[in-house]
Amino acid sequence: MPNSRMTPQMIDEAVSLLGDGFGLEEIAQKLGVTKNIVRYWTDPEYREGIIQRNQDYRKRTRLARRAWGVAHRSRCPEAHLLTRAKHRAKEQGIEFDLTIEDIVIPDRCPYLDIPIVNGAGTGVMNPRNTASLDRINPDKGYVRGNVIVVSYLANAVKQNLHPMELVRLGQRIEKLIQSDPRFDTQRRNND
Repeated sequence: MPNSRMTPQMIDEAVSLLGDGFGLEEIAQKLGVTKNIVRYWTDPEYREGIIQRNQDYRKRTRLARRAWGVAHRSRCPEAHLLTRAKHRAKEQGIEFDLTIEDIVIPDRCPYLDIPIVNGAGTGVMNPRNTASLDRINPDKGYVRGNVIVVSYLANAVKQNLHPMELVRLGQRIEKLIQSDPRFDTQRRNND
């Protein structure tokens, strides 16, 4: 089987043999490579054409994969949430035992009571009210009974807080709003 690679010495020899009148097939046979490999390394126009075709192909397939991903997220957002959670669990080395049936996307965010929309194809990375999978107890993994679908905004705010820490945070913010003039929401809403 012919070799598909040519060393710099082989390229120099091929160019020399081409200059001496040898044909591509003869050079390929002598060097133990295919005729197209010899042509690739000795004909700059041919090489540029192949490089351009490869770049065009990669661009087309990249755009096609992106379009497929948007369509897939739009058709089955539960599967997208499941796949992303499985990937994060593997990356972080945490437990994962969810199935597609464990992921139920509500109409409204249970934490913030805002509508949850399908953000696929909007061109915005993680819009505030797209679906996001939250681990209720951040010390546990993505396991049955420990996940809830909420809005991206709610999940970003909650981060790794336990539910009671979040309650305490809310209570402290409420006290600040009532006692600290910097938190005067009436004035802020009028600005």
